[in-house]
This record gives sequence, structure tokens and C-alpha cells, in this order.
Amino acid sequence: MKKMLMLALFMASPGYASDNFVQTDRYTKIKIAPKAEQLAPLDVVVDVKFPMQIITIENAIHYLLEESGFELIQKELRPKEMSIMLANRLPAVHRDLTPMMLKDALNVLLGKHFRLIYDPLRRKVSFVLLQEYKGLVSE
Repeated sequence: MKKMLMLALFMASPGYASDNFVQTDRYTKIKIAPKAEQLAPLDVVVDVKFPMQIITIENAIHYLLEESGFELIQKELRPKEMSIMLANRLPAVHRDLTPMMLKDALNVLLGKHFRLIYDPLRRKVSFVLLQEYKGLVSE
């Protein structure tokens, strides 16, 4: 009986939730749902100007991923071509990345010759060189 009374009082109050909305004041309801970027952290929009101490592409990627919950795969697991690219200097044109999704910023840094892959379970990020460019790396 006490639980039923509490439920009735809750439902009668102006802040109750119905149909995935909650009323916050007399005329305002907000949707109760996670934001898209909370469900897919690599879809968050970033606007980055890299500090001058960021020298390499690898430094830039670490900087970008810092608060995302993702990180680069361990060095020993990286393909040779990924390691070669990560060691390159960050081009001046990439020092200021205008608003874009985090995954797009990562793709910009590695270039169109690589494909971003990620493990959502372990939250690891990696890049694979596209097949037509594999001949550039000798075994």
C-alpha cells in the first residue's frame, strides 16, 4: 500500500517521466536518452589546434585520443606500415583540425591510404594500409 501511494505521488508530480521524456518545469520536457557521441565516442566532434610540442603523427593521435577512452594498439601489435607512418612528422596543414568527428580527424592524420579499424570492446585503435599501397613496404 505504501509503495502504491509513493508511485501515485511520483506520477502526479510535475517531474515524472513518460514516453522517454521528463518534465523539468511547467513548459519544458527533455528527452531521456544518451547522446549519440556517448554511444559512439569516436563520433564526438573535435576542434583541435595541436600544441608545438606535438611533433609526430603518433603524438597527435595520442593527443586526440586522450579523453576519448580509446588508445592506439600496443607497439608490438602494430603493422610495420602503421609504425612507419606514425613516426612521420606532423604536417603543418594538420596542426589545426577544424570541427569534425574524432574518427575523421584520425583518418586525416593517417591519410587516405589507411583505413581506421577499432576494437570497441578493448577500445583500441589501429590503422591498416590499403591493399594497393602494400608494395611500398618491403618485407
